[in-house]
Amino acid sequence: MIVTCRKCGEQKEKSSQTGSICADCYKAYLAEYRAKNYETLTAKAREKHARKRQTDSDWVELERKRGRDYWQQIRHEAIMAYGGYKCACCGETEPKFLTIDHIFNNGAEHRRELGGADGNGKGYSNRVLVWAKQHGYPAGFQVLCMNCNFGKSVNGGICPHKAGHSANRVNSGNVQTG
Repeated sequence: MIVTCRKCGEQKEKSSQTGSICADCYKAYLAEYRAKNYETLTAKAREKHARKRQTDSDWVELERKRGRDYWQQIRHEAIMAYGGYKCACCGETEPKFLTIDHIFNNGAEHRRELGGADGNGKGYSNRVLVWAKQHGYPAGFQVLCMNCNFGKSVNGGICPHKAGHSANRVNSGNVQTG
């Protein structure tokens, strides 16, 4: 049905939701209303969310699942972008053991740049994954298993597999002291 918009005066297709206002004018009105009433609308949404969280256990579980699924998808996309489900050092393929590593050993610095509550660069790994996605998965990252990643962090940036430090292992509890 074609109607004359009471705002702009043009003849346009009538939307069922907009009454005697065309869809373009209605969108502009909503954007202006939301901008003008941002604080009030945000407070109402937070109150509604808090009430729902307190009273509806099914909703809480659904939200937790949605959050888990979201972060699993972000992690999956990052792992696939950086070589797939295989450690770049030792070849480990168990998905639960794999992580994204900063090749140049600047992970703590990078997390600090991204910002965090305590500013010490610890935690906030998810922020790195989102940052990488937003920047088109830039170079400087690789997939490592947790053993290689930790070994690299305590061995001056080189995984013990690659550094040839296997001779320094403690054998069957026999520790040599010098």
